[in-house]
Amino acid sequence: MQLGIAVDLFSVTLAEQGSTRLHALPNNKRFKHPRYGMIEFTPERNQRFADNVNKNVRGVALDIDYDHKQSSAHGTKAAGWVQGAEFNDRGLDLLVEFTDEAKEAIRKKEYRYFSPEFADTWTDPHSGAKYRDVVFGGGLTNRPFLRDHIAPVQLSDLEEITRSQHMGLFERIAALKGLTETSSDDDLRKAFSVETPPVGDPAPPAPPDAPEPPPDQPQSPQPQQFAEITARLAATERLLKENKVDRLLTETDGFALPVPARDKAKTFLMECGDDQYAKFSEFLTELGKTGMVRLGEQGRANPTGGQTTDDPVVEVERRIQVLMDANPGLAYNTAANEVAKDAALWTAYRNASFLSGEVK
Repeated sequence: MQLGIAVDLFSVTLAEQGSTRLHALPNNKRFKHPRYGMIEFTPERNQRFADNVNKNVRGVALDIDYDHKQSSAHGTKAAGWVQGAEFNDRGLDLLVEFTDEAKEAIRKKEYRYFSPEFADTWTDPHSGAKYRDVVFGGGLTNRPFLRDHIAPVQLSDLEEITRSQHMGLFERIAALKGLTETSSDDDLRKAFSVETPPVGDPAPPAPPDAPEPPPDQPQSPQPQQFAEITARLAATERLLKENKVDRLLTETDGFALPVPARDKAKTFLMECGDDQYAKFSEFLTELGKTGMVRLGEQGRANPTGGQTTDDPVVEVERRIQVLMDANPGLAYNTAANEVAKDAALWTAYRNASFLSGEVK
């Protein structure tokens, strides 16, 4: 399991040279997470987090990425690198050296939050050594699951969206009138005192000397206003559906769809009805339980030569080594980024390598 704290980057002063200090984890805090239950951060845990970072128990440089490597624009590109960690009175601080591109994105408010990644326990896939409280790195994100609280990183970082957070003037009026997404046109007319258009010949115009209503008398919305209200309600309904679809596709227990497949599934689900949505949700849940069945002989050819193995951790390391052997002087991180382009393998590697922790 991986969890993270959402840190508001707008309150952080970025260092022009060297490392930026980020308050990553608090001291003496307990959170009740909706999925993982009670989680507690103590001074003892934060000291272990800091020690494991500074001892480099992971054996690799800890990277800061964009959207926890789920960004279609940035892929697995690093936004920065963890240079060290420090335990202090407020908890755990990470010292991060951001890239120029990441600094610019933060200054331009393209990214607002930082979410560190860590696990309660982690086993080194090579030595078999077990470690408690291990930091993996973190990600720049705009969708913390629970702002200023614990956030599941591998699941959706999307904060639960409510009507009150995204309503404009007309949506708030509709809510006060008791209207919902399923309200009929008659409900709308009744709520806003709009008469149902008559069938047949239009009513004769009012006499020229008909008195004008007093200036302070509230008037019913005009047709143009009514059309605007209807359009805004439709936009709100689509926004709510889009976030419902995002949660379905990114908060699936135990597995994640590759980005291309997720985008196509989202396009389909946005256009389908409730019945199709429910059936697809059941299918996706079942797929997560059973997985895909590989046909043909065990193992398959791959771009780096040789045959794949059943262990994704071993396979990733093998491919990295093949690339480095074939290209003397190639950095480990560059080779790892190249291997990570195999989205399915990289997802399996992350699940096997990172998600071995367990909340106590």
